[in-house]
Amino acid sequence: MKVGICGCGWLGQPLASHLLGAGHHVVGTKRESASAQALSETLATTVVPFDVMAPDYQSAAALLETDIVVINIAAGRRHADFDAYRDAMCAFIDRLAQAGVEHVLFISTTSVYGELQGQVTEHTATAATTASGKAHEHIEAHLRETYGEKGTIMRLAGLIGGARHPSTMLAGRQGLSGGNEPVNLIHRSDVMAAISAIIHQRQWGHTFHLCAELHPAKSVYYGWAAREMGLTPPEYQPSAGDGKWIDASQTLSQLGLNLRYASPYQMIADGQVTSDDPAPK
Repeated sequence: MKVGICGCGWLGQPLASHLLGAGHHVVGTKRESASAQALSETLATTVVPFDVMAPDYQSAAALLETDIVVINIAAGRRHADFDAYRDAMCAFIDRLAQAGVEHVLFISTTSVYGELQGQVTEHTATAATTASGKAHEHIEAHLRETYGEKGTIMRLAGLIGGARHPSTMLAGRQGLSGGNEPVNLIHRSDVMAAISAIIHQRQWGHTFHLCAELHPAKSVYYGWAAREMGLTPPEYQPSAGDGKWIDASQTLSQLGLNLRYASPYQMIADGQVTSDDPAPK
């Protein structure tokens, strides 16, 4: 199949390599022309310049000729205009439909569940509270309205892999809230396996979410992880509520997946994260 990966960054680039290795024809995107050209040479496939906030569909024509598009475009964390991001993403989904792209897989986030407490399954109603969560909630609804049974949503818990780990940002911080709340994390390798399964099995018209199966308390896990990485452990305060834990058992069963990193402790113990890893490109 011809698969478009819109956003070949920390997750999208290894995903492109993975799908190319599985025999698919892949068209990727990068925001800058020079980066697109360089990655095209690295992957030996078509990578086109494309910025969803200022789309040039003529330059990205190859993306519109694919069978499936994986939308993996983050709004950014700091000073992001989430209303503009929401509108641009919805317009992009409309353009894909107009071009005849048959299927869309939207990579979303478990932040759409907001401040819910306790077990969260794929059937739990969303309750976004942050600007990012609300924007993703809106984009998800638009995808369902536009693509129906031909679109799928994958909500991801906190992503780990390579040099990316929350402990590098939390190290040494004091007075953090939510110490007894559960950790919800997922490894990049397991995300790629899930996306590949959705494509190969033609699992369209679903809302999945993905998270490791073990959920230690934040104070316990991030303290341990910091020490393993040679960093100063953060200090947490107990939380008023119990927090939420993402139960992805139905997604794993439906896709026939066994997580490689079912426990957040494996993600460091197996050498996947170290304090001196180079920054992800």
